[in-house]
Amino acid sequence: MDETYDERAYWTERYASSRTSGPGSAGAEAEWKVARILGACKRRRIRTILDLGCGDGAVGRAVFAGLPGATYLGVDLAPSAVKLCRAQAPDGAEYIEGDICAPGLPRADLVLCLDVLFHLQTQGRHDAAVAATCHAFRSLAIVAAWNDGIVDLYHGTFAAHTAYRPLVLPDQVSATSTPLPLVPEKTLHFLRRRRR
Repeated sequence: MDETYDERAYWTERYASSRTSGPGSAGAEAEWKVARILGACKRRRIRTILDLGCGDGAVGRAVFAGLPGATYLGVDLAPSAVKLCRAQAPDGAEYIEGDICAPGLPRADLVLCLDVLFHLQTQGRHDAAVAATCHAFRSLAIVAAWNDGIVDLYHGTFAAHTAYRPLVLPDQVSATSTPLPLVPEKTLHFLRRRRR
């Protein structure tokens, strides 16, 4: 990751200039993720959704639309992302500016952290976001992140605003993981608490 990369400044400028979150938030990739997320929620009582690093909000809104009766809270570091999402917010959805790596995030039945971890500035922020995600979910958390295939694909050279770091979960959390068919260097992880 480029040492000059400032996560908040980069994403604030990106959304202020009417750009999207990127290819993960639209088209076939987004549709596949939404279908898998809603499928994983079928036998669960999901009343609250927390979307960490909601970005342009497209995937979060689609998940929210598929879970009638739930409430939704999107959190993003970039004020321009929050402004963009609020302009398109459906009833029952709220968006706030906040740091997903900070302690004290609200808890929710379903926590989403989609295509966010590889944009965090440091290993410390990555680890804090994983910890926050694992702490916040009551029933299920879903993380979309790069797998080690990304290193081979890009020969270890990444854009200034990206970095690959393996997903390491705390002992009390387990994951079922599925590579994305259209983007095999990315994995969708379904996180659950281990039974004691």
